[in-house]
Amino acid sequence: MSVEVVDPKEAQKRCQEQGWKLLDVRTVEEYNQGHPSGSQNIPYMIKEGGEMKPNSSFLSQVQKVFQPSDKILLSCQSGRRSSMAAKALKEAGYSHVADVDGGFSKWSSERLPIEK
Repeated sequence: MSVEVVDPKEAQKRCQEQGWKLLDVRTVEEYNQGHPSGSQNIPYMIKEGGEMKPNSSFLSQVQKVFQPSDKILLSCQSGRRSSMAAKALKEAGYSHVADVDGGFSKWSSERLPIEK
């Protein structure tokens, strides 16, 4: 199941003009250090005992905030976690899902709006 990949500038445009919502799947600690403006945070992976492990409640947390018909852009630090999260959402019946290429690293290097 393939997931569309969009660059950060296209992601920002979709949020502003087409009603897409930005979901940052980094850890809470990463998110609190800075995140794309207007994004929501639901970690795909969590730190447990010094290791990164899958967040077993990721899907249920997403289902509390997003409807399967919502248009969702996923972002992480570099693109790996958001790609996995996007595939998980597609498999769970979310049809409008896209992955932000390069994640927050690329978002910030392109000087797009950031909140702390």
